[in-house]
Amino acid sequence: MIEDGQGEGNHPLALRMGIVAFLSYNIGVSAVFGTFSVMLAAVVERLHVSIEVAALAMPAAIVGNALTASAAGVLMARYPLRLMFLAGAIMCATAFALLATFESFAVYIAVYGLLLGPGVAMIGTIGPATLVTRWFTHRRGLALGLVHLPLIYAFVPIASNWSYEHHGASTTYLAIATAIVLVVIPAVSLVQEPPVAETTAAAVTGKEAAGALTMRQLLSRPRYWMLAFAGASVAGGSTAIGAALVPMAASWGIDRADAAILASTTSGVGMAGSVLFGWIADRLGGERGLAIMTFGCIVLCSAMILHPPFPVLLCVIGMFGMCGAGTVSNLSRAIADNFGAANFSRALGLYSTLSLPVTVLLVPALPAINSFTGSYSPALGVLIAVYSIGFLCALAVSLRRGNARVIRILFRKT
Repeated sequence: MIEDGQGEGNHPLALRMGIVAFLSYNIGVSAVFGTFSVMLAAVVERLHVSIEVAALAMPAAIVGNALTASAAGVLMARYPLRLMFLAGAIMCATAFALLATFESFAVYIAVYGLLLGPGVAMIGTIGPATLVTRWFTHRRGLALGLVHLPLIYAFVPIASNWSYEHHGASTTYLAIATAIVLVVIPAVSLVQEPPVAETTAAAVTGKEAAGALTMRQLLSRPRYWMLAFAGASVAGGSTAIGAALVPMAASWGIDRADAAILASTTSGVGMAGSVLFGWIADRLGGERGLAIMTFGCIVLCSAMILHPPFPVLLCVIGMFGMCGAGTVSNLSRAIADNFGAANFSRALGLYSTLSLPVTVLLVPALPAINSFTGSYSPALGVLIAVYSIGFLCALAVSLRRGNARVIRILFRKT
């Protein structure tokens, strides 16, 4: 079993920081990604463009988020976390205020790519995980899983759709900006840096943990690349499955109503996966958690190739959602254990950038392979290959850390 910290409880302020991280992640991420599809109709009507053109703002936000994440990780290692959270929240609030009045497609794309993508990197992608990692030394994996539980996200699309239908797009965008100003900004204003003793206790494993590593030093470590690919394989594969799920189900003779149930199951069961795999990260370690998830995805993809009956497929898709939801907690735990809390934000930010090509390639690859071959089975075979490499990477890091721990114990006893 993996030891957490020094075997002591967390600092009394850790719970407060966890609540702040939960609010920042849920409201920040759901404001951008949970409202996007709902508001597409308003963009089409206002700018007189096709829905495909309007949807280009989402790739802009994803790319902006991924490219900013590395810089955000470095800045969070050098400057107060509160300052970075506030900067991200202000960027997001400003962005939604601009969306309430924009009349130009260029402004629309710029808002998503230059404000919302970077803003969410600070208050959703990197900031909350960094805050939890610095404050929680006991049951860190479970804390990460709970913080990234998308409870608020589940209600935002419904609320934003109601607001849009009853009050229009401008009011809805302004309401989102107001929520960020009234909830997120006051919450992140409470962010504090952990005491020196807590920070020291958090940097518990790996010989590099005592000092900060540069980006070049992180990239020079095969262990980092293996962890990054293992995490990217689960995250990118889950995204690709989710994007292709409805047409994939239709190709198997499943009607759109049942396909929608499959899509809902992915996110619904994912909530349980966030908590379950957070617990696994604490009990077994983040590397072993990633190994379990990648191996599970191999089995699940193999089951999908067999075109199982709908009830079985429902279970398979639900388990995919569980694996995808557990990526953040297990990867974060693995990074903290291998490189220390001092390097966490920098390492996680760099991962967000490095993982982008995997997602960008896998999402269009599945429908493209289906169009070329007439079947989604070869596409699932490609995913199995990606998951297999991810599994071997996670397993290799897990075995290396396990052997290193045994050696330390032996030398301590002698």
